[in-house]
Amino acid sequence: MKVKGSHRQILHSIVPQDVAEYLQGKGWQEKGHLCDENSTIWQWRESGCLYREIVLPMDRNVGYYDFRMADVLEILAEVEERSQVKILRDLIAEVPNLEIEAVAIAIPEDLRSEPVTLMGIVVEKLWKFYTCFPEGDRESAARAYHEQLPVRVRGDLIKRQGKFWLQNPQEFTIDEEGME
Repeated sequence: MKVKGSHRQILHSIVPQDVAEYLQGKGWQEKGHLCDENSTIWQWRESGCLYREIVLPMDRNVGYYDFRMADVLEILAEVEERSQVKILRDLIAEVPNLEIEAVAIAIPEDLRSEPVTLMGIVVEKLWKFYTCFPEGDRESAARAYHEQLPVRVRGDLIKRQGKFWLQNPQEFTIDEEGME
């Protein structure tokens, strides 16, 4: 994955300790720190031979954090033979204040108490997520669903029990130009 401006927010949201736990769970071994103590070195071995190495920044405030996380995803995708997006989905716990282009794929009868199911573009791939719209947006959400119109919405993308939820949805708009 080449780091683009739109990816930086998502890469920056990855919690270093979550990545360390992921690596440990997948059989990687922590081998020490770099001299700045802000990064740890992880190694993957096959048949006793060093196969790959990851430098994991442990401080999200260092300037190279997003680029290093992109490297981590690239290496994990190669070792695990899975896409970077699938690995990213495993690592993300929360992305605050994210704008998503989406379409509603399921809408409940009672919009006041049940979530709307959307498919939205996150890191150039479609992700399924759920949200409960505030009262002022419910009628527009229903219209967008029934007329199959794309929408834009901003909120906090949170993973709970393996599903993604968009909490605090705001700036909801129907993208009627997107259908022309």
